[in-house]
Amino acid sequence: MRAFLGSVVALGLAVSAPMASAQTAPGTTSTQGIKAGVYQVDPAHTQVVAKYMHLGFNPTYIFFGEPSGSLTLDPAKLANSKVEITIPLANLRTNVDKFTDHLKSPDFFDAAKYPEIRFVSTSVKPTSATEADIAGNLTVHGVTRPVTIKAEFTGQGANPMTKAATVGFVGRTQIQRSEFGVGKFVPMVGDEVTLKITAAFEQKAAE
Repeated sequence: MRAFLGSVVALGLAVSAPMASAQTAPGTTSTQGIKAGVYQVDPAHTQVVAKYMHLGFNPTYIFFGEPSGSLTLDPAKLANSKVEITIPLANLRTNVDKFTDHLKSPDFFDAAKYPEIRFVSTSVKPTSATEADIAGNLTVHGVTRPVTIKAEFTGQGANPMTKAATVGFVGRTQIQRSEFGVGKFVPMVGDEVTLKITAAFEQKAAE
């Protein structure tokens, strides 16, 4: 019996070892082999997180999901690249429904009147092999102002489910919400908002 159990354990280890080694993530941080072309936002894996100080006590977070948009990527000459993203305020989220509804109200975003946030790049300036400053116009609450996003390349490869070439980035910037007409309760509620964007873009096959 003991010998039988030992054989079962050995067989299990032998079977699981190659399976574990085969299950490696397809993405790589290497920039080699990135395909040029137009990529579309992967809405399920692209998010924006906004952070601000509440009454000077602690940082509070707001989440935005399911954006749309595109990335035109030229790896050989990154300055030729451009990006545009539209974020529906219908998908704004917090962990409290009443708070979420208040943020969508005329006190803040007035989502019924201004249902989207939009960013359109005007220039891309590489700052290292994997980083770039993306300047562009951000529109919130009907107000458009220039911002610069510090972008960092995080991975690329073929998505095993969609088979599409995929690239990923993380971007960061800061804005003053009052400059966009969303200044309710400043300075009690912090004016400075830090935005972190984690974005995946998939290249669609030509039809």
